[in-house]
Amino acid sequence: MDAILEPSTAARPGAGVLRLPPRALLLVAGVPGAGKTTMLARADTSGSLVLDPEHVRQAYLRRLGRLPYRLWRPLVHARHYLNVLAALRRRDGLVVHEPGTRAWMRRLLAWLAARAGRQPHLLLIDVGLHDALAGQRQRRRRIRRPAFQRHWRRWEALRGQRGGLPEEGWASVRLLDREDARRLRRIEIPAAPTG
Repeated sequence: MDAILEPSTAARPGAGVLRLPPRALLLVAGVPGAGKTTMLARADTSGSLVLDPEHVRQAYLRRLGRLPYRLWRPLVHARHYLNVLAALRRRDGLVVHEPGTRAWMRRLLAWLAARAGRQPHLLLIDVGLHDALAGQRQRRRRIRRPAFQRHWRRWEALRGQRGGLPEEGWASVRLLDREDARRLRRIEIPAAPTG
């Protein structure tokens, strides 16, 4: 799929490479099951810090795994966002995994990135409803039906916005389908120059 909006200052992920300016923040968004974690695990992101709540969940799983996940999910999300806040001060590139279906959260992340001197970029992984549900089954982590339905309704509204997303503060917005995401092999975000 083509980008929703793409200023000439940001290269398209043509030959499997997405190049962004030094110290940029890339928000990788999509409904649960879209393939965000899979794409980030597969892509070479060396030189950038990748913050995925799945990493936090795995760390807490060892200690809290006997309890139902719904009881400690808020802890995972709180730790993830604290990690994002702490990482904003770093010099290297930053890749953040977030569903992105809540407009207030997208705007907040774009604003925080800009306040920290980072250029914010948004990458949306767009999949159909059945693919998203299949993605959840495949990872053996289904979210509850009402929660997923809320994500899905907001995602459909987000799809309809198209040109309105840059007004949230994004320097570029890209929409990839699952095949495009599968072809993305490297995300290059250089560190800020020293001195």
